[in-house]
Amino acid sequence: MKKNIVFLLFSSLMITGFISCKKSDTADEATLQIRMKDAPTALEQVNIDIQSVMVKYRDDVNDSTLNWVSLNTQAGIYNLLLLQNGVDTLLASGVIPQRQIKEIRLILGQIIP
Repeated sequence: MKKNIVFLLFSSLMITGFISCKKSDTADEATLQIRMKDAPTALEQVNIDIQSVMVKYRDDVNDSTLNWVSLNTQAGIYNLLLLQNGVDTLLASGVIPQRQIKEIRLILGQIIP
């Protein structure tokens, strides 16, 4: 049962990252925003405890070096059903080096029965 709920949660959860250029002296930086929204479903409540958001990117200079950046995260418990029908929320943002993003990691809190 828990596996079905987790599968439903992650199949309905859509995370969108928006990268925009930062107006600064350094052209090697960009502002990254991670937003979360949900697809409609027939459940009554789906809560997710977001503790942190991290981004892994590959360094252009040394292609074998993988780097992790922790973003400024709006930690808290989010009811995904409030994020349907075009509604989204900003989970995290930060200024990162302009590199190719390889992975976005959500650090979740404990499961509360």
